Amino acid sequence: MQKTCLNWRQFATATSALALMAIVLLAGSGRPDTARAAGCGIGPCMRVDAIPGGGVDDAAAVANSFTVDVVLTGTVGDVASFNFDLVYDATALAAQAPTNAGLPSSAFECGSPAPQGAFLRPDGRISATLSCFSTDNTTIGDGPVAHVQFTSLRSASSTLELADVAVANIDAVTLVSCDPGMPAEGGGCTNASVSTAGAGGPPPPPPPLPPPGADACDVAYALDGETVQCADGSRVRFIGVASPLGADPGADWARALTQWFLAGKRITLEQDVSAYDEFGSRYAYPHVIGTDGNDYNISVLIIYIGMAHHLFDGTNGKYNDWLAASQVWGRTACWNMWSAGNPFAGESGCR
Repeated sequence: MQKTCLNWRQFATATSALALMAIVLLAGSGRPDTARAAGCGIGPCMRVDAIPGGGVDDAAAVANSFTVDVVLTGTVGDVASFNFDLVYDATALAAQAPTNAGLPSSAFECGSPAPQGAFLRPDGRISATLSCFSTDNTTIGDGPVAHVQFTSLRSASSTLELADVAVANIDAVTLVSCDPGMPAEGGGCTNASVSTAGAGGPPPPPPPLPPPGADACDVAYALDGETVQCADGSRVRFIGVASPLGADPGADWARALTQWFLAGKRITLEQDVSAYDEFGSRYAYPHVIGTDGNDYNISVLIIYIGMAHHLFDGTNGKYNDWLAASQVWGRTACWNMWSAGNPFAGESGCR
């Protein structure tokens, strides 16, 4: 594949907005693996219940796989429709599609836009999503309306945040909403958070490997600044890229940029010596054809615009000189993470 001379102006609009994003740290609790949930206030409410089975739960042990409930309270048996997004950190957790099997809400007509539970929201975050409505004037009341099963991917903390919630009665009067701009009768929504290290158990198995010779990935979403989840269940890690990860300053910023660049796009994969990394992810230089018709090596691009370090792994060095030169360029220009006050500024001396 031909190298393309990268023009910063082509990316300035996108990256200048991201440069203003606050750097979010995924702070660990320092406690054993627990999940937390809180109760609702007065009036109709939707909440996340960290321990399925009733009650308002303060904490729960979390293993590699665990389930949370989405629960309605204070509705007086009046609910004829509901929908929610349960937003989670896709770098720490993987969700199955919400289910309401065996619950009163199974009497409704329901659907999820993402069969595997990973729905890309317009704001770029990932959620498990469900929408249900009555087709025959049946109504339901308080209690769980859905179960969501999660698998932990790594030791981390994640909020389980309800978003785009709308609960209505048979007359289409909104009973619960998390949108401050939408009038509702209820107490709104209450979220939960989880902290997990897999409860000391073995890590989950690596994602399934693609068939031999597969050289493309339809990107579902970015797991972090250097890894994407493909629609076929595999993952791709970018050769030569070392972005901030986990609780590192700038990790959310790096993931947001990779998400912005690649989510929903097909990337072609150029291999070097190693087809897979040590975790079973596909290991390659990702390429995208830009709107200008040029072929962009995303490993080079991310480093060039100052959103990651270059890191040679000692084996895969096809573009080692190009990647190293891209880092010198981004650092010298004080772009993004190299700029004053940002995560790499201590190395760059940028003011």
